[in-house]
Amino acid sequence: MKQCPVCGSADVPDKAARCPFCGEGFYADLSNKKAFEQSDQSGRPASGRKPLWIAAGGAAVLIVAAILLLRGNQGDTGLQTGALAKAENMTDTDDSKDAGGEGELAARLDEIAPLAEKAETAYESGVIVGENSCLSCCTEALEAYAELAGAYGPHDSIRMAAERAFSLYERAEQRQTGVLYQQDVRPELYRQMEIDLQESLELAGKLTAAGIPVDFEKLQVSLDTLPERYADRYIKVFNTFTESENWSRTEAWDLMCDADSIGLVPHERADDPMTQRYAYALARVTVKEIETKLADGSMDANEAAEKVEAVLEETDYNPFLLRKYAEYCKKAGERKKTEAAAAFLDNIFILVKEDCGLNLEEDVPLEHFWYFNEFDGTFADDQNGASAEVHQWIRDHAEDWF
Repeated sequence: MKQCPVCGSADVPDKAARCPFCGEGFYADLSNKKAFEQSDQSGRPASGRKPLWIAAGGAAVLIVAAILLLRGNQGDTGLQTGALAKAENMTDTDDSKDAGGEGELAARLDEIAPLAEKAETAYESGVIVGENSCLSCCTEALEAYAELAGAYGPHDSIRMAAERAFSLYERAEQRQTGVLYQQDVRPELYRQMEIDLQESLELAGKLTAAGIPVDFEKLQVSLDTLPERYADRYIKVFNTFTESENWSRTEAWDLMCDADSIGLVPHERADDPMTQRYAYALARVTVKEIETKLADGSMDANEAAEKVEAVLEETDYNPFLLRKYAEYCKKAGERKKTEAAAAFLDNIFILVKEDCGLNLEEDVPLEHFWYFNEFDGTFADDQNGASAEVHQWIRDHAEDWF
């Protein structure tokens, strides 16, 4: 190394023709000096060859640029690698989460499966209601399926299991309803059937709301037709009273009161078979009560007539009750009322004769005249009765006589 006489740098190579730091040229003789004097302003010798310091400096610049480029690429690659790794980690996490959700769902379904199996066993054994019965196990399982669907969505595995359980539930419900239906008619049995069917439809609605549509059409039809079908049972029982000479008026009235308590007597429809039988039973039980009180002295003829007047319209002006009314009015000294009742009754006799050819009191006594029979197919006799047209005429003209 040698020292530059201008800038004082001691790191100048011995063979350097010019100081790499300040550019001062070195020459030992005049020929060298002349060569430098002939150099252009860029410091390039006249021979066209680059000075050594420039070559060395350019190489250094190239080396530095290469290093920076390499580092930049490495940095980009690192960033890219990090982002890719992060994305892969996120994907792995999502996949793990999905896998975990599927696993949790499968585990929950496995927990419910024994209930469905128990329900099947109970159905085959005929245990339909009660603790650990088919219906109780099905209900618990179906509610659990609805809860799962709410948490995981209507997954196919949930839907298929729920549909199987509901199909069994529907069969069990129909079976139980059939058992209750075949028993003797009672209001409490009707209410139980109605409640059971309503609850089954509510359960079906809960499943549907959770995205599990189930077939509840049969249950809906059973509920919709239950009033008409059960009313038909009451009609058949009532009709049996006509088969006995000494049938219980109180029993007939109690039967129709039971039917009325569960809404099976549509009073707004006077010609409905149930309404007609309710009116007939009321007329007969009213006469029985009056006769009992007249006999024991707890009621007089005037009170008897008033009691009949209070129920005449509700009994649809039953001819048997009208004849009794005329008797009570006569005993009470009510001549005008007696004559009016007798005249009205004569018109009814004529009308019935024209309607069905029946001579009341001659062909059949009034106490065995089935006024409730409108020949609508709900009673076997096609002659002993009065058509809906006869009933309507009586209603329309009652005010003319009373």
